[in-house]
Amino acid sequence: MRKFLSLYILTYFFLTSISYSNNHDLYDNFKKAIVDEFLKMKIINIIEANLILNYKRKKKDNIVDVKLLCAESNLPQIETDEIIGLEFENNEKVKMYGFGNDKWLDDTKFNYTLESEYINMSRNYEGKQYTEKINRRTLKIDDFDLYCLIFNHNLDLKKIIKDLYRIHNGKYPIELKL
Repeated sequence: MRKFLSLYILTYFFLTSISYSNNHDLYDNFKKAIVDEFLKMKIINIIEANLILNYKRKKKDNIVDVKLLCAESNLPQIETDEIIGLEFENNEKVKMYGFGNDKWLDDTKFNYTLESEYINMSRNYEGKQYTEKINRRTLKIDDFDLYCLIFNHNLDLKKIIKDLYRIHNGKYPIELKL
């Protein structure tokens, strides 16, 4: 029985490490694809690209001041029809902004709670309760096909997303080619 239990535990750790490695590789590829697209569109410069690529968040118990850039990803191509930014302002509130369906989404405040596997965000709007979950391991918003990237907190994520929105809607003279 002990041998079986030991074998089970070792197999679990092996499969979990493979899963983590695959998720880590996907995350790095997603990060590189985002940076490449933003560089091509001249939304960021090479210094900002390096800040994004080399950013490593220190592990903390809370996620205050964390910024997430969320986009649809079918690597190696990034879909720019819907981009969302999330900024965790304090231990209770998260600010969301971005665009989808050619419309700018004004700043929206959500309450959030942390669980071991998910970040639960909720908001009451016009009498209805809206909730979203972000998987903490994969950084994927569950109900959508949006994957998130932990963004360097020293960069202005909202400006970057707004510049992308302007290019996407033809308000900047740069032609968008993906």
